[in-house]
Amino acid sequence: MSVPLRDDSLRLRVRLTDEFEAFPWSRLENETTRWRLSPEMSAITQLFAGVPVADLDASIDWYTRFFGRPPDHRVGEEILWEIAESACVFIEPNAAQAGAGRITLAVSGLDALLEHLAAQRIEHEAIETYSNGVRHVNVPDPDGNAIAFAEPADAASASPRSAGPAASS
Repeated sequence: MSVPLRDDSLRLRVRLTDEFEAFPWSRLENETTRWRLSPEMSAITQLFAGVPVADLDASIDWYTRFFGRPPDHRVGEEILWEIAESACVFIEPNAAQAGAGRITLAVSGLDALLEHLAAQRIEHEAIETYSNGVRHVNVPDPDGNAIAFAEPADAASASPRSAGPAASS
């Protein structure tokens, strides 16, 4: 059974910060919340997060398994997946920068998501639980880019804990 990441049941949200401990997770509950850069700037309406990869064909295969579906768009050499109503992740060939990417996606249902990825032969690192209850896990792509999931404490309490620290092939 395929569980695509853009499925509303996963309540996938994109995090714009790596400060899990201080992040105001309650903001994610309001669908109309708009991130603002400053009072003088317009509201952010769309996010395009890019990941540099060395081998575009191999990465298309991995990200297709990761997202559970083929890419939504191809613009030149950029391959895009729409992951939420106003957020896209794209990969692009850039061997010099491959492995330097870092994206964290806030999710609910982390355990089910990791089981789905394991079925797709995608491994993850050990799940960490922060002092505020947020569960975080890195899922490195073939180039070593840090694609991660973070599950807020309230979502984690409704989801069974993983039995093991990492998926195996």
